[in-house]
Amino acid sequence: MLAAATQFVAAFDVSEVLALVAAILALGAFLVAWREAQRNNRAIVKLTDFHATYTGARDHRKCYILKVCIKNCGVALQNAEMRLCYCGPGKSGSFSIQMHLDERSCVSSAFLRGTFARYQMSSENRRDVDLLRYLKDLSVQEPALCLYNSTYLVKAFDICRHGDWLRRAWNRGAFRLSFQRRVGEGDAGKGVFKTYRLPTFIDRKMQLEFFLSGLKKLEGPGESSS
Repeated sequence: MLAAATQFVAAFDVSEVLALVAAILALGAFLVAWREAQRNNRAIVKLTDFHATYTGARDHRKCYILKVCIKNCGVALQNAEMRLCYCGPGKSGSFSIQMHLDERSCVSSAFLRGTFARYQMSSENRRDVDLLRYLKDLSVQEPALCLYNSTYLVKAFDICRHGDWLRRAWNRGAFRLSFQRRVGEGDAGKGVFKTYRLPTFIDRKMQLEFFLSGLKKLEGPGESSS
């Protein structure tokens, strides 16, 4: 057995192994340099969060908020704007609603690489709500989150994507497979638990549908979205 192992090792030339390792390292270095070159010369942005929330009562008024968070992974952008764009009914014309920069966002006139920008749309903005009334069929009207750099389109994130049903099925499974582990005693021995679950996908369509359904609820009797 030992003799067979010795013959197997001797069949390989050490110089060939070193050459293979050097080739792998060179390929890795090339990929890293190519990625950095792309980031230094192109506008690259990633959508990190997109969700709708219900904040309850604000001065005795209900409020729904649609929030967007993006990360700049490329060159710096100037006067970045986020808009919700979609076709009109029957694809006649188009609508573009500007989302407002979140007060907590540190982005001003320059959107630097490695920073985050947060935008939001509220049901309290009457103009936005009036324009969103024309968005009735997401599959047909093709809504998208469009990021502009000094009025030039940088990236469009489609709301309705192929495989949305698969993402929803994965999210349901990830929620059901979550489990808790006791990490402390807590007050009165009730225990402190930490929840573990699989990563989930951002379901853009479901979040926008929740926001639009909230706007319809506010249009009911006795409600005001202004």
